[in-house]
Amino acid sequence: MFLIDNELKLNLIGGKGYKLVYFRENSDLLIPNFKCISSVFFDEYKKNFESLDILKNELSLFLNANKKYAVRSSAIDEDSNNNSFAGIHESFLNVDANDVINKIFDVYNSAFTDRAINYRKANNINTENIKMSVVIQEMVDCDYAGVINTINPVTNNPDEITISVVEGLGEDLVNGSKDGTTYIINGENVNVFGEKLLDKKLINKLVKFTYKIISKCDRFQDIEFGIKDNKVYFLQTRDITVYKDINPHERVMFIDNA
Repeated sequence: MFLIDNELKLNLIGGKGYKLVYFRENSDLLIPNFKCISSVFFDEYKKNFESLDILKNELSLFLNANKKYAVRSSAIDEDSNNNSFAGIHESFLNVDANDVINKIFDVYNSAFTDRAINYRKANNINTENIKMSVVIQEMVDCDYAGVINTINPVTNNPDEITISVVEGLGEDLVNGSKDGTTYIINGENVNVFGEKLLDKKLINKLVKFTYKIISKCDRFQDIEFGIKDNKVYFLQTRDITVYKDINPHERVMFIDNA
C-alpha cells in the first residue's frame, strides 16, 4: 500500500526513487534492494495515525535485523532537471532496522527546515503542500565508493568522465572529510590525481557502468556508486542542473577560427 518498488510515478516516489526503479527495470546494473515510501503515506498519516501501523507491517516484510540501511530523501521535485536539492534534505547511512522508522520521519521533516524552504524560495519552487517520498535501501559494505560526473565539471569538457573515489563509504567524499582520488577519462586516456586506488580492470568496469547510464539519460549525470568484491553497485543518479539545457546525445560541433 505505502511501499513501492515497481511504479514509475514521480508524484509518488520523487526523482531519486524514480531513477532507482527505472534502472532496475531497464538495465542490468547491480542495485542494492530498496523500497520507496509513497508520498501518499505522509498525507494519510496526518489524517489517520493508524497509517503508521500499516507502514510498519509492510516494512517488517522488507527489513532484516542483520542488515543496515540507507534512508534517503526523494522529494517529488527533488533530483529534477532544474533542481537537485543536493545537501538540502537529510539522508542517513548505516541505519539499524529498528531505527528506520525514526529516520524516515527525520528525512520527511527535513523538507520543512529553514534551509529547505529558503532553497525553494531562492529557486522559485513551491513552498506549499510539499510532497516527500523516502527511499530505504540496503547498505553495501563498500571497499570503495564515490561519484561519477558524465561531463568534467571543472573544464566543462563533455568528452571527459570524472570519477572521484575513496576507500569505504562515499559519504566521506560527499561531506568533504576525505579528498579521495580523481580519475579523468577521455577515451583511452586516464589521468589520476591522488593515490592510485583502483586497478585498470575496475576503471574499465566503471567506464562501462557509466556508459550504460549515459545511454538511458538525456542529461549529464552525477552518479553515486559503490564497489564491493570488485562488483560495481548503482546507488543513485541525478541530472547535473548546471547543464540542464544540454542533451549530451544531441551536441553540435562549432568550429571557430578566430
